[in-house]
Amino acid sequence: MKASDYRAAARQTLSGNWKPAVVAGIVFLVIETWLSCITSILTKSDPHGFSWLNSINSIYSILFVLPFGFAFILAFYNFAQDSSDNRLTSNVFTLFAANYRKGLVSMLLLALIVTLISIIPMIAAAVIAVIPFASEISEFRYIIEDGNINPSDFDSMIAFVKFMLVLFPLIFIASIPALVYAYRVTLFPILLVENPEMGIRESFKRSAEIMRGHKWQIFCLDFSFIGWFILSILSCGIGLLWVIPYQQTAHSHFYHEMLKSNDE
Repeated sequence: MKASDYRAAARQTLSGNWKPAVVAGIVFLVIETWLSCITSILTKSDPHGFSWLNSINSIYSILFVLPFGFAFILAFYNFAQDSSDNRLTSNVFTLFAANYRKGLVSMLLLALIVTLISIIPMIAAAVIAVIPFASEISEFRYIIEDGNINPSDFDSMIAFVKFMLVLFPLIFIASIPALVYAYRVTLFPILLVENPEMGIRESFKRSAEIMRGHKWQIFCLDFSFIGWFILSILSCGIGLLWVIPYQQTAHSHFYHEMLKSNDE
């Protein structure tokens, strides 16, 4: 199946079910971002007075956001298989409670592995980007903090733009190993829940076996949503309320197809 086939299957599943899917998407965005937004606003207004919020935000992300994302994947996977049960929001919280430990430990382990895989390529990318601009790098801080461009700052501003044009492609290249690994183990939440006897490491390994030769497919599926995400940005993020459930439902059909083919 092609990316267009998974998107078509997602639209068919969401037909008549957009409202509960969008509500689930809103809950997901609120759960994922509300504390980060508050932390950002308060620390900007008083960087020293609310610096402790960063620690709370990190703890909240680990203890709540990670397992909630795990439950979100499972809820949409079940929904893609049986769209008659469209109680997505309540199902997310039910699955969150029922699989909290598995979700927390597995998602935390995934985050740590992805971080470790990314460290060396990211450092190398940063170093390569900085070398040509070593003499101007100290002035970039003032450009970011001030934001005002004076005639005397113009050369530094041009150097800063060139630096970002070099840095972004290098960061993208550096993120490829972590992205490949994430696609390798993308099936692990479903494998863990559908096979209670399976351990987390085994679910990662099993997912990698099933996804062998199929990682490009899911990348193409994600890339096919790039236009929708651009439109969402232009709409001040409002479009994400529809794009997130749409993409997650398409992902769920992809997961179902992979596991079905493996069983056969």
